[in-house]
Amino acid sequence: MSFMNNLEKFGERKEMKICKSKLSILGLLLSLLALNSSCGGDGSSSSTAGTAGSKYQGSIAGPTGDSGVMSLNVPTGTTSASQIKAATISITGTLKLASGTVALTGTFDSAALTFSVTGGKYSFTGGLSNGVISGSYTGPNGNGTFSVMDASANSVTVFCGTFSGTAQAGTVNIAGTWNVNVSNGKLSGSYTGSAGGVVITSAIGGTVSGTTATIPDTSTSKATGTLSGATVSGTFSYTSTDKTINADGTYTGSSSNCPS
Repeated sequence: MSFMNNLEKFGERKEMKICKSKLSILGLLLSLLALNSSCGGDGSSSSTAGTAGSKYQGSIAGPTGDSGVMSLNVPTGTTSASQIKAATISITGTLKLASGTVALTGTFDSAALTFSVTGGKYSFTGGLSNGVISGSYTGPNGNGTFSVMDASANSVTVFCGTFSGTAQAGTVNIAGTWNVNVSNGKLSGSYTGSAGGVVITSAIGGTVSGTTATIPDTSTSKATGTLSGATVSGTFSYTSTDKTINADGTYTGSSSNCPS
């Protein structure tokens, strides 16, 4: 389910009395908490939008603290004639969780650029764009999102963490799991959390230069992000032009928090 749909459900609560169009602005803010709302990053990658790499690594973020490191292997150059004809390639992978490692198997449709893998009680579906595979999943704890980056030529560092804050002058709490992946100046990730009791979840992306994350900064929104060794942290804030929507909070993540 898209972030917009989650916020529309949130907007249906009578006590909030906020129209859906304004809630969509709050949705934009919450996507900023993970450094950018562009799921495919900045568009530069060792893989183009139409070409799959051989290895991907990243993370998942789900409800009730569901968090893990995800790896996918695409056997490029070794497909059978039947697979090429059908434009599907068999892929494998792993999902490292606090409870253990889950083996993943599935397919990549090289024509549609879509992926589908399952393992344990998890089922993932997503698409490839600019070297990043992102999408949604269903699992034993509920629904979430995932994002993995092309790790064929460059290593990927995964940071697992959380976000928290408030909206509407502190009357609405926002919090959840926030995981981000960094590789060769690019950033991807995903988050899942709650806004006033309604689930919000999305994949995210951005860029990194040195220790500084590139984050949108306009007259109404501002966010900052800093990488420091094995950690990442930052703040976000937003106020609509008509002053009726506002939110702010913090996010933090660490490689040591990720299952290994």
